[in-house]
Amino acid sequence: MGNTVRIQNMNSAIQNAIHIFNQKWKTENKSNIRVLIQKTSEEPLLQAADYVLWTIQRAYERGEFRYYNFLQDKICLIHDIFDFGKYPQNYYSPKNPLEAKKIDPV
Repeated sequence: MGNTVRIQNMNSAIQNAIHIFNQKWKTENKSNIRVLIQKTSEEPLLQAADYVLWTIQRAYERGEFRYYNFLQDKICLIHDIFDFGKYPQNYYSPKNPLEAKKIDPV
């Protein structure tokens, strides 16, 4: 899929979300939203964000905390959106660190 098609799809999804928001809250969103698609190989900040997310994913999916532990003090908040059993305490932070025994198996 080319970048033009991706941008069109993203813009369409954003416009749909804005429409739903406006209807739900009976308001008008006047924000100017721009979508720029970048390859992680060309954008160092995306590489950093991708790496952090990968470490968290690896902890959840494989129970491997080696990479996560290296970055743990740099990650201020993880919201486990799939752990409904612990809601509303399904957040991990330095005060409540993510640990293998706390992850609810899917």
